[in-house]
Amino acid sequence: MMALAYLKEIKTLPCNLSEFRPVDINGAVRFTFEHINDERNFRPVYINDDERERNTCLGFALSFYTNELNARSRIDTLKMSKENIRKKIGTHFAIGNIKIEDGISDEADSKGHFNLFTYVGIDLSSKFTIIDNIN
Repeated sequence: MMALAYLKEIKTLPCNLSEFRPVDINGAVRFTFEHINDERNFRPVYINDDERERNTCLGFALSFYTNELNARSRIDTLKMSKENIRKKIGTHFAIGNIKIEDGISDEADSKGHFNLFTYVGIDLSSKFTIIDNIN
C-alpha cells in the first residue's frame, strides 16, 4: 500500500481511516482558484490555513463533490454564512477523475461531499480542468 501524504500529522489527530477505500470517481468537483496549477488548489486546508484549529484528521484530506450540482449547492450555502469564503477555498469549480492510485476516500455524504487522503507524490492538478467561476 502506498503511503498517505501527511501521515505523520494525520496520526496525531482523531481519525478513523478504516472507512476510507481506494476509489475511482469520474466527474469529481472541487473548489479551486483560477489557475489549475495554483499550489493551493490541491493542498489540504490545514496546510493552506495554518491558523485553522486542528481537531480532526479530515483537515489533511481534500474535499470533493460527486458532481457540479452538489458543489454549487454547497458553495451557495457557504456564501450565506461566510461572505469571504472564496478567498479561502477558491474562486472556481474544477472537474476531474480520481483513480484508485490517487488515494483513499470515504463514502459521499447526503450532500455529495467526500474526503480524499492522497498518497505521497500525487499531483491532481493535471487530472482536473476549470469549468466555471464561482459567482
